[in-house]
Amino acid sequence: MKSNTADDKRAERYLIVAAIIALVTLYVPAMIIGALYGWNDWSLEVEYLQNVMRMAVIAFLIAIAIVIDVSRKKEPRTRQEGHALAEVIIITVIIIHSLVIVVPTSPYIPPSHFEKIEFKDVSIAHTYTVTINFTNTGATSTSIASVLLNGIPYNDSGWVGTVKPAVTGDLTLNSVIAVGASNTGTITFSDDCIYIPSGYRFTAGVIVRITIHTTGGKDYETSVTLP
Repeated sequence: MKSNTADDKRAERYLIVAAIIALVTLYVPAMIIGALYGWNDWSLEVEYLQNVMRMAVIAFLIAIAIVIDVSRKKEPRTRQEGHALAEVIIITVIIIHSLVIVVPTSPYIPPSHFEKIEFKDVSIAHTYTVTINFTNTGATSTSIASVLLNGIPYNDSGWVGTVKPAVTGDLTLNSVIAVGASNTGTITFSDDCIYIPSGYRFTAGVIVRITIHTTGGKDYETSVTLP
């Protein structure tokens, strides 16, 4: 019994050491990358950290499997069978986690490649012209895929009015937003402009959320209050 107890304690120590090594090996690089790039793109951070966490789980489970395999050889046959079953379960979980990393549900982009649009200035004049100055402070260029007003594409067929929403300048669809370049675009619409499906109307005092959707799949939002 004393020998088995000593073996169990030794196995526990091996497991703790293996877990610490796995966590340090996997998480420290992630933290370094985060510090270097300033976590400039939160969606990529989340995706990257999710993969890191999955790898940490795999490493942790591998360590457990090794400890179980080493310790079960010194135990009675019935306990060996129980440990063998545990190993099968652990290996199955490892395979599942590995497949999630190798075959992700969405393309994985390293955190060194990201876009980030920052609004420098937003102004509005009657009736109504919204001027937006913005720049891409990320590390890769992107393009305008859509411009939305309160969640509705500016070119949706449901808009009616004297002047339906229109965009010009760097807000025009497919306009390339290069890294570091200054960009200016305008959105124009009349004060009798209505979105028919919901009855929403642009009128004084209304807050308009303006969303820039890029070809990189990101949304950047600002807002103005109509005078």
